[in-house]
Amino acid sequence: VDKSITKTRCIMATSVQLLSLCYKLLKKLIIDYTNLQQKRQDISIAYGEHLLQEHLCVPAGLVFAHTGAHEKALSAFVACGSWQQALCVAAQLHLTKDQLAGLGRTLA
Repeated sequence: VDKSITKTRCIMATSVQLLSLCYKLLKKLIIDYTNLQQKRQDISIAYGEHLLQEHLCVPAGLVFAHTGAHEKALSAFVACGSWQQALCVAAQLHLTKDQLAGLGRTLA
């Protein structure tokens, strides 16, 4: 009976240690994932700006829209007169009626 109790205690202690280790690893993974997402977004925005410098407005706008930089995407689409994409991005920005009217005049 004593061997059984000792073995159970050993298993429980090991389980607690493993659980603690898993918690630490998961916490580190969440922090690393968050940092990775931010780096990915920064790189994508830099790439979109590079595309703008190369006068590739539509691909730049698509990259910006994909990363959630809707204001930059709208500017890129307006710069090349791509009214369909500009209006799609404008919907994401929840522009007012006056702002949409101004956008329409700019694109006309």
